[in-house]
Amino acid sequence: YYGFGYSFSELSDDIYLSFLYSILGEILANLMAAVLLTAIGRKWTISIFFITSGISFVVMLLPISSPEHLDIEVANIVALIGSMTASAAFASLYLFSFEL
Repeated sequence: YYGFGYSFSELSDDIYLSFLYSILGEILANLMAAVLLTAIGRKWTISIFFITSGISFVVMLLPISSPEHLDIEVANIVALIGSMTASAAFASLYLFSFEL
């Protein structure tokens, strides 16, 4: 989650616009978690979010191995998706662990 957060400064040239994008992503992630928790259940929601976050992390590592193919817009979108799904997974996990 924190690794994705480091790349948020590259979302835009304006620091305030980058912060706005990250906050909108967090809000969207929590809304998406609330909808999916009621629609498909807690276990599936947590699993989907953690798997998506892990895939996003692996995709973010690919440009490191081949920097000539680095597309900054794609990297920013993948980082935002990874951060959103990690945030949603932890929000869902708090609810799930409380019920155990």
